[in-house]
Amino acid sequence: MWNGIEWTNVDNGVIRRVRVKDCNNNGIIFTTAATGSDTNQVSDNEVSGIVASAIVLSGSNGNTLSNNLVLNNLSDGIYLTSTSQANVVKSNISRNNQGIGVVLSGTAGGNVLQHNRSFDNRQHGFKITGNSGGSSFYQNTADSNAGYAFYLDNSSVGDTFQKNNLRPSA
Repeated sequence: MWNGIEWTNVDNGVIRRVRVKDCNNNGIIFTTAATGSDTNQVSDNEVSGIVASAIVLSGSNGNTLSNNLVLNNLSDGIYLTSTSQANVVKSNISRNNQGIGVVLSGTAGGNVLQHNRSFDNRQHGFKITGNSGGSSFYQNTADSNAGYAFYLDNSSVGDTFQKNNLRPSA
């Protein structure tokens, strides 16, 4: 199985204006072997037709994901996990994925999500789980997802939600 773009322990890099399509694992993934992939920018990309998640941050901090289009993937759109903290996820579109539009799990806390649109996904628009508290959600839109607009389980505490737009599925 292969990823479209995989960075392990890469800092201060830029992935911009790239099309990642039809990978049999993740589209773009930042992972950690020791210290994580930190303070990178991922912007203006299109990720589609991916078997696993479109964009994944695992153990990676201080990254910015902006203006990305993730659509028609067989799992989740944007996935932050494994102590990925202090990331900014803004102005992305997660559409028509078989999983969840945007996921925070596994102690991925203290992140800021703003102006994202998650719609027509087969599960939830946004999901916060696994001690991923302390994140802020500002002016995001969840529209016509098969599950909940925002799904928080009982282990996520201290999150802030302001001026988000929630629209039910038709």
